[in-house]
Amino acid sequence: MTTWQAHSIYQYKSIRTKILKCNADIFFNRQCLTKNIVPKYANTKVPITSKAPHTTQKRICSIRIKDEIKFLYMKKDKLDKQLYQIHLRVAQGWGNSWHTIRNSIYEAINKNMDRKYHIIKQKLSKLEHTQVSTRKCLKTFNP
Repeated sequence: MTTWQAHSIYQYKSIRTKILKCNADIFFNRQCLTKNIVPKYANTKVPITSKAPHTTQKRICSIRIKDEIKFLYMKKDKLDKQLYQIHLRVAQGWGNSWHTIRNSIYEAINKNMDRKYHIIKQKLSKLEHTQVSTRKCLKTFNP
């Protein structure tokens, strides 16, 4: 095994891991949108003096999450192209043994990604419990 082959395998594993982490981040952000949860990075404070700033704050947070999802998809697309190029180069260099190497790489990465998704699910449940939506009635009516 030459040094360029070892380097290219490490590069393949690294880029594959980055793509899967990017997928996990996309999953997290999409879950936040569907469950109406605001993660800490998207939390923007707007002074609330009436109902209008409250609506604005909700929109700012959702726009920030949507922009993050767009950014992650662009990042994933770039990484996919790099992974494709490295995959072609490594598959040509290793020949028939590449399938075995790729499977062992996938097994190692999947263990780490299972841990990552478990952490994401814990984070989502924690955010759900802390962000209980309580609707405030602006007008008070007599009984």
